[in-house]
Amino acid sequence: MEQESVHTRDIGVVHRAKKGELQSGDDYLIHDLGEKLFVAVIDGLGHGPKAHEAAVTIKSVFKEQIEKGNLALPMLFDLAHKRAAATRGGVVGAALVDYTRKRISFLGVGNIAMKCVGKNGNESPLSVDGIVGYTMDRKKLQDLPFEEGQVLIMHSDGVSERYGTAFVRANSSLPMQKLVQKIVDGFGRADRDDVTFLAIKL
Repeated sequence: MEQESVHTRDIGVVHRAKKGELQSGDDYLIHDLGEKLFVAVIDGLGHGPKAHEAAVTIKSVFKEQIEKGNLALPMLFDLAHKRAAATRGGVVGAALVDYTRKRISFLGVGNIAMKCVGKNGNESPLSVDGIVGYTMDRKKLQDLPFEEGQVLIMHSDGVSERYGTAFVRANSSLPMQKLVQKIVDGFGRADRDDVTFLAIKL
């Protein structure tokens, strides 16, 4: 499990390359800023080294800018779009959790699944069509409230969404790593796609 800074939050991650590939075309970033937490899942187009290059390029932009204190999601996507133009590009979902305001800002381009699941319901922010690094005609920033104890989920299409939010809600008392492992074991597609799945107890 890769984490970009030391923290004590309950976070689960499974990150696997497609069967037969040495490098994953997916990547992710978790950056703990104390009262804020930045999370992103990136899926480079296709598989193998070229997809890996695209994902790592986008991640590096996010990491560089966050370390400079730049947290505005639209700006991060614009900068990543420019840098990734030399690659095949990728689909990206990112969230900025603000624990002081009890709000989460979401921005997604392409088919990264993002969900916030709680006992009183769930929110599923919508991504816009596009490919970061190739075509990103518009962006839609969404800002949603959250409650303590909810589970934030983000994953690539290497995991089917058939697990359902009811399953997450019923198993939300598990450590997040166990929850993620159960979902990926049951619904992962590592035989035909890279897999990245994150869950965070808010």
